Amino acid sequence: MASEDVFRERGWWRPRTLVLDDGGMLLSRWPGRARRIWWSEVRGVEWLGADRAVVRTARDGVDLNERYGDVAEVVARLEARARDAQEAWSAGQLPSEVMAEWLGLRDGFGMHACVTVEWPAVWSGAVVVLLFFLLQARSPLGITLACLLAALWGLALDRSRRRGWPGTVTVLATGEDLTVTRPGDRFQCRWSEVSDLAISTNGDEAILEVNGRRVTIPLGRFSRSRLLYAMRCYRAVLHGRFAAAGIAPPPDSALSRMTEADAPDASRGLSRIEEDA
Repeated sequence: MASEDVFRERGWWRPRTLVLDDGGMLLSRWPGRARRIWWSEVRGVEWLGADRAVVRTARDGVDLNERYGDVAEVVARLEARARDAQEAWSAGQLPSEVMAEWLGLRDGFGMHACVTVEWPAVWSGAVVVLLFFLLQARSPLGITLACLLAALWGLALDRSRRRGWPGTVTVLATGEDLTVTRPGDRFQCRWSEVSDLAISTNGDEAILEVNGRRVTIPLGRFSRSRLLYAMRCYRAVLHGRFAAAGIAPPPDSALSRMTEADAPDASRGLSRIEEDA
């Protein structure tokens, strides 16, 4: 990351420090853990008064008050960084070190691996054994159960085949690219090539749009940590929109109350022109 803008609250009781860098906002207060808010999470800034504003994020809001000094300067710096970062990231210029942090890769190096084994492949052996014992029974009930089990097994395998991910799926992710390997198929792309990304409600799968191709990635229990988090962050990059705060409202001291005595006379300043008889 390049330059940083650092703002510290005034006061002696647990002052908070706000750091703005190329990746986002970093809020820290001693003692306590620092909180990182990426620019992709920032939705906008809203003025609450002349010396107070709130940063709207995907989860909550961050209060900016007069303890930081010139709140207008803080808002201006924050808006400029957030707007520039979101425009660049959505255009495919997301820094690889940011994606590496989302994936939990140390110092931007390494690779996040995910191996997902779909249940039709796992239970195929057990189903075959069960079918064998049911057929060996040679009873009407055993044959009926065997036929029913075989039909359900066939439907499950067909559904898995149509989804395009039977068997074992390996997902390798780095800060720059993504590789998905299935039996008989291997797909690789750079994160900048992903034009759209959707995640199912329960987080079981992700659908990527890459150069006009739809790629479905299963997110099993082995990948429900950093890979799912990274994909949600990247989806926010593609769909996020920043709302600027605009001009700060004037302070209350700049407003004066008008009394009836100060009200202008409606008849004053009006003249009647009469035509000469």
